[in-house]
Amino acid sequence: MAEGTGKNAYVSGYRVAGKTGTSETLTTDSDGRYIVSFSAIAPANKPQICVLVVLDFPQVEMSRRTGGNLAAPVAGRLVEEILEYMQVERVYTEKDKKDMTQEVYVPNVTGLTIKEAEEKLKAFGLKYTVEGNASDENAIVRSQTPKADFSVPQSATVILYTENQPEVTVTMPNLHNKTVSEATETLRQLGLNIRIRGSGLVTAQQYPAGTQLKKGEVVEISFVEMIGD
Repeated sequence: MAEGTGKNAYVSGYRVAGKTGTSETLTTDSDGRYIVSFSAIAPANKPQICVLVVLDFPQVEMSRRTGGNLAAPVAGRLVEEILEYMQVERVYTEKDKKDMTQEVYVPNVTGLTIKEAEEKLKAFGLKYTVEGNASDENAIVRSQTPKADFSVPQSATVILYTENQPEVTVTMPNLHNKTVSEATETLRQLGLNIRIRGSGLVTAQQYPAGTQLKKGEVVEISFVEMIGD
């Protein structure tokens, strides 16, 4: 399921069929109580499980009070975990395969000169910045973040240290309700890399605001489309 009000239940490799719901209650007018839901069947082409998620009076802002926004992401995570537990084989679409190829493993560039490291990182589609002696292309890379063999999104930026100095840390910001472009730019300015899950507005971030992170680390951010039922 990639379109419609249930798109937030999408699971890579598993086709999910489902229906969202948003219902008033007998006390909706007096205390604002309402119920949102999402029912799912998966895999859609050969059903093995049914999942029903019902949220009674979730405390969120009015714009997000729909089954597509609140219950569908929960159902999607449950479907994925249950089918994995049942060892149901994933069948990836061409889009899934394309998305999966957008990550690369960071090569080891410690011990190389800045010029050599630049050539190696570019071959992997990665960018870099230098902390230390950035003007001397023959300066030796002493350490790097992310470390070698760490999986990162393509076009991520690797931080290179040319001197024996502590790794630079930055403070994780609050990205709640930011768009993909806003969150990406905010992290880029701090020197952090982003791993994007979903689309729409930020609903969850891997690290809480205020967390100290090494510059160059990859932060996973979850996005959800703001949709109605």
